[in-house]
Amino acid sequence: MMQTKDPSNPLDLLTEEIITLKEAAREFPNQPHVSALYRWATRGMRGVKLGTVRLGHAKLTSRQTLTRFLRRTQHDDTK
Repeated sequence: MMQTKDPSNPLDLLTEEIITLKEAAREFPNQPHVSALYRWATRGMRGVKLGTVRLGHAKLTSRQTLTRFLRRTQHDDTK
């Protein structure tokens, strides 16, 4: 049986390409301030929170998690 990843499980992030939130901000064309990513991780955007893990004092995410987050927050409001 094939296992699917649970986006709410922080341990799934550890099997992906881990980056800091500062590095994650640089992945976007408009490079939002890192505080926006902290806000997305704690409060969310459009009801979706950015998945993170804490390692010591650093909050980390992954490129794959950013993709999932963007996919879930981008929806067509015209329908």
